[in-house]
Amino acid sequence: EALKPVVTASQTLGSGEVDWEFTNPISSGGPLVFVIEEFDDLNNFRVLLPTRPNGSFGWISANDIKLTRHNFRLQIDLDAFQLTLFNHEEEIWQATIGVARENAPTPSGRYYTTELLRPPTPHSVYGTFAYGLSGFSEVFMEFAGGPGQLGIHGTNDPDTLGSNVSSGCIRLHNDDISYLVESVGLPLGVPVD
Repeated sequence: EALKPVVTASQTLGSGEVDWEFTNPISSGGPLVFVIEEFDDLNNFRVLLPTRPNGSFGWISANDIKLTRHNFRLQIDLDAFQLTLFNHEEEIWQATIGVARENAPTPSGRYYTTELLRPPTPHSVYGTFAYGLSGFSEVFMEFAGGPGQLGIHGTNDPDTLGSNVSSGCIRLHNDDISYLVESVGLPLGVPVD
């Protein structure tokens, strides 16, 4: 979790250094969150970045963040329409999901939960809760005026679960997303593969 109002992440590429700036808190009012992939001897962390292109990473200073730890991860099997929750390496829960249509595929890769939103009405396409992910649609540059950010969210149409129905997001039954939020207390910064 970032401590400063602006956090800079840097990546050295063959042609030089690329810098990203991220504001804290994020636009929804929640904290800026990163997932640490590795660290070096200089007290810097290699983190996944919540930006395009998907899979971007950068190095940030340990002085810019507050470390928190949990043992959760989510695994999405797009072909089997299944979300699996792990605690350490133990599988603790599964749910049937709705996934992307063929013309708007969910990009594969490693992402993480960046924010938790509660839509104003549970009867919307986003259901009772929505976790924002660090990944973005590779087809749509925006969803409903937003930046095309992918998510894991409930649905107002549970009969579509187990099918290719979304524009890239992962849809869960409202009872299932509520279970993750209210019973498990799934935090931000959960890796999603």
